[in-house]
Amino acid sequence: MRVFTSSTLLLFLGLLFAPLGEAIPAGPAGPSSFRQGVAGQTLHESVTLDRDIQASGKNGIVVGADGVVLDCAGHSITGDGTGNGVESIDHSNVTIANCVIDGFEKGIYLASTDGLEEQLLSVGNVVRNNKLTANEHGVFLMWSHRARISDNEIVDNSGSDDREHLQPRRPGAVGHNAPGERVAG
Repeated sequence: MRVFTSSTLLLFLGLLFAPLGEAIPAGPAGPSSFRQGVAGQTLHESVTLDRDIQASGKNGIVVGADGVVLDCAGHSITGDGTGNGVESIDHSNVTIANCVIDGFEKGIYLASTDGLEEQLLSVGNVVRNNKLTANEHGVFLMWSHRARISDNEIVDNSGSDDREHLQPRRPGAVGHNAPGERVAG
C-alpha cells in the first residue's frame, strides 16, 4: 500500500485541475521586479544593491513609493552629468544610505511638487552615510519637510560649493557631514 503525504496530494490536485497547455502563473511582475545594475528603474519597495549602476542620459534610480529604503551597500550610481542619481518626488519616509553617487545634475533629489505649507508630500526622508562627488549639487531638497541628512561626504560638486542645497529651508536635521559642509537656504 502506497502512502501519500498532504503536499503530494496538493501537488497532484493542482496539476489535475490546471488547464492543459497553460502555464501556472508565478504571480504578477511588479515592485519586486527590480533588476540589479540597470539604470532608470522606479523602486516601489526597499532594495539593497549588489552591483554598480551606470546611467547615461537618465536618472540612476527613481523612488516610487513611501517608506522605501535604498541601501547601496557601498555600490556606485554613476551618471554622465545629466539627470539625478536618486530621485524621490512626493514620497515620505524614504531612506537613501551607503551610496557612492557621482556625475549627475543632482546627486540626491528629494522634492514635493507642491510648495504649499499645508501640503506635506515629502516628509521625514533620511540621507545618511553617502559619498556624493562630481555632481552639480550633492543633495538637493525642495519643499521636503523634516529631512535628516547626516554622516555624508559631499565634496567636489560644481554648482553647490560642496554643500546641501535646501530650498526653501524647512525644519529638519543636518549634521555630521564631511568637514566644511554648509547649508544653503
